[in-house]
Amino acid sequence: MCRVYRVLNISAALAVALAGVAFADSWLAPTEQDYYAVNEAYYLHVVPGDGAKHARGTLYHLFVGGGEEEVWSRDLENAVAPVTVLVSGDGRYVVTSDDWGGVGYGPNVVVIYGPEGELVCTFALEDLLTEGEIALVPHSTSSRWWRGEHELDETNDVVILKVIAGGMTEEGKARTRDLRVALATGEVLP
Repeated sequence: MCRVYRVLNISAALAVALAGVAFADSWLAPTEQDYYAVNEAYYLHVVPGDGAKHARGTLYHLFVGGGEEEVWSRDLENAVAPVTVLVSGDGRYVVTSDDWGGVGYGPNVVVIYGPEGELVCTFALEDLLTEGEIALVPHSTSSRWWRGEHELDETNDVVILKVIAGGMTEEGKARTRDLRVALATGEVLP
């Protein structure tokens, strides 16, 4: 279910190896970060929130030959900061994953922002995985390590969420399965 309302990355291999085992974790204070599109034509600058106000994101367009222009700026759904950010090469979409200090918990496990920064939808982990799937996700005292490295499929305007599916590949990486979500609507696709 897509929700629309206002409201240190762990190695995936380690996460799978420790599946079902709760362990202590700690989080450094978040810092300002820039997250670039693969083609580096756009980037999102994130200023962490401080508890009194949410994180702030500003999307910039970089011009060939130099210079940049602000496209949009808004408070993000993340109270402190997102853990990961994807920016589309044309600047139309930004996808954030997880809340700083609590991966896999809360209503902002995945948030999609559209053109001009409008909120397309938010997902809690319970909106994306079944109760049984969530039970198999490696967890720590503050986080559920549910994901691998997400990708944007800009040809089809979807985000491909890499969901930890258990086990390891021959290369020693965590097995994931793809969950495809339409960027324009937040619809989870078959």
